Amino acid sequence: MKTMEPSLNPAEPRANDSQESPVSLETTGRARLARKKHLEIVALVVAMPLGGIAVLFYLLRAIPAEVLRREFEGMGVVICAFAYIGVFLLRLRHALTQDTQGAEKPASVNNLCGSSD
Repeated sequence: MKTMEPSLNPAEPRANDSQESPVSLETTGRARLARKKHLEIVALVVAMPLGGIAVLFYLLRAIPAEVLRREFEGMGVVICAFAYIGVFLLRLRHALTQDTQGAEKPASVNNLCGSSD
């Protein structure tokens, strides 16, 4: 039975050596750093709007309820108007896309039927 003898060459793996190579350690370190940065960005994306909402509500507590009611009612109307405009533009774009595809399609159908102009 052959046993593994310790090698004098440092590039060859040893039998009881469970350590990773420096290259793989560097790669996993980069991956950890990338994950950490990604999590920091996600945390900022979540925390910033929540903090802004909290500050907004804190500042709005000093304004009378009647004034706030009128302001939010006006903001609701504006949000609905923007939503209607957005839906209209999406439907218009969809209709124009179908129209251009429909205009191109009969030309190719005529070519397939063998009709000559």
